[in-house]
Amino acid sequence: MYTTQRIHKKRKARYASAKQSAGFTLIELMVAMSIFSIVMVMSMTSVFTIISVNRKAQSLSSVIDNLNFAVESMTRTIKTNTEYAIDTDAVTVKNDDGESLRYSRIVDADGKGRIMLRRGSAAAIPITAPEVDVDTFRTVQLYNDGPTDCEQPMLAIVIRGTATVGEEETEFSLQTVISQRDLRIKSSCLI
Repeated sequence: MYTTQRIHKKRKARYASAKQSAGFTLIELMVAMSIFSIVMVMSMTSVFTIISVNRKAQSLSSVIDNLNFAVESMTRTIKTNTEYAIDTDAVTVKNDDGESLRYSRIVDADGKGRIMLRRGSAAAIPITAPEVDVDTFRTVQLYNDGPTDCEQPMLAIVIRGTATVGEEETEFSLQTVISQRDLRIKSSCLI
């Protein structure tokens, strides 16, 4: 029996020491929770910053896409029609129906420059987004300057301005060269 009692005492002692060392103290738990909280706050701040930057980038991309669409639309109209006239800050094109289409920069009521389209005698409508402020809209005739010119009609357009999204302003500069699709070279030039 002596050995059985010894075994029981040893087991009791082992269990008692295991119960004392099992688990964490309150201070250990508080330190662990504090460190976890600090790491989570720093992580969430980074995540919110990334989300904010992504939203601004998407908004700016949308504004620039609108501007590119406006320029592409204007370019396609000029390319596919046969008559156009230019001023330094406007282009007037006649379409197949004889209707006059005029692209120009007009300052709106908010003081922002907008590229506008006027069809015939109708009121001009903006083709750029309100977030786009066009400072410069210049057109330059490159070829077909006179009756002896043997080059295909060609036009350059320069657009400069600022795209604003929230507090963020981004300057832009677009340049495009347009040549008409209809080959209008004089027969005297083909020799």
